[in-house]
Amino acid sequence: DMDKAASRIAEAIIAKEKVAIFGDYDVDGAASSALLKRFLAHFSVPSEIYIPDRIFEGYGPNPEAMRDLISRGAKLIVTVDCGTNSATSIDAAKQAGADVVVLDHHQVGGPLPVANAVVNPNREDDLSGQGHLCAAGVVFLCLVQTAKILRSRLSEAAPPDLLSLLDLVALATVCDVVPLTGVNRAFVVKGLQVARQQRSEGLAALSRVSRIGEPISTFHLAYLIGPRINAG
Repeated sequence: DMDKAASRIAEAIIAKEKVAIFGDYDVDGAASSALLKRFLAHFSVPSEIYIPDRIFEGYGPNPEAMRDLISRGAKLIVTVDCGTNSATSIDAAKQAGADVVVLDHHQVGGPLPVANAVVNPNREDDLSGQGHLCAAGVVFLCLVQTAKILRSRLSEAAPPDLLSLLDLVALATVCDVVPLTGVNRAFVVKGLQVARQQRSEGLAALSRVSRIGEPISTFHLAYLIGPRINAG
């Protein structure tokens, strides 16, 4: 469903529709949410990140939160690092008038939700061989496809430098403890180069708080920066 997901996100960007990003409270979920929001902000598209309360709401979309996002103007809800096993909540969102795109990597536990697109390399019918990706990796690849569509349909506004977003992908890849093979290794190698340039205000601030006085490495991501995000 990658093409479907990218097309719907591109449509939202062109129409300047409000997009709600429903994330998860771990590093992968937070990084995935920030990744998509930074991409949308480049085009001045209104967006809102929603991270559920881990104690009172638990993991993944819930019908009440989805309806609340729609009541605040969301025309498209993109779930990142969640949504694959949230058919009831996605049905509620669809019935309330919003479109839903799922960008996830978790194992499928039942029938897929009836969303506009469900992008998950661990779907039983997925033949990409990319089941080792974390959610941020899935989001990044979807944004690559979205940028390709926008280049042909939105000539007056060039997409952002996608490589500049790889610091977040590297952070999520390391902290979600997925195998550092294939594209994951490439994400981390390039992402560390970006992180060392401190383009992201958030990562730069976390580096200062963590008293990292040397070039950022996978150790710093895994044991100093990641735990601070998880603690939030």
